[in-house]
Amino acid sequence: MSISSKIKANVFIGLLVWVIVALAVLPAVAQVKYVYSLNFPLGQKDAYFEWVATVAEILHTPPEIKRIVSYENYFGASPHRFIEFEFADAEAAARYFDRPEVNQVFEDVVNQSRNGQITVLKQKGEFVNP
Repeated sequence: MSISSKIKANVFIGLLVWVIVALAVLPAVAQVKYVYSLNFPLGQKDAYFEWVATVAEILHTPPEIKRIVSYENYFGASPHRFIEFEFADAEAAARYFDRPEVNQVFEDVVNQSRNGQITVLKQKGEFVNP
C-alpha cells in the first residue's frame, strides 16, 4: 500500500470515528447538521464536480436526509468547499450514514478531495427568527 493510500485510509477512518462518536453523544431530538469541508486536489476542480454529478442522487435519495447544500469559500481560500447535510435528529443521521451506498460515497470522497473535515452541529434557539 502506498503512502498516499495509507494517508487516505487513515483520514477516512478518522472521519468515520468522528461521526460515530458524535452520533453516540448527540440527543436525538435536536435538528442536526453535518458540515463536511474539503479542498479540491490541485487542478482537479472539474473532476470533483464530475464525480459529484455521479453521486448526488445517491446522497439525496434516502428519506433520512432533509437537505444537502454546498457552499464555496467566497474568498477562494482553504477549505474550498462546505457541504451541509441536514437531518431531523441524530437518529436519522445515524440511519443515513449506516446505509451502504452512502458509506461507499464517503469512502470514495478521499479520492476526490483533500483535507476533509466533518463538523457536527445541533440547532439552538437563541437566534431563530420568530
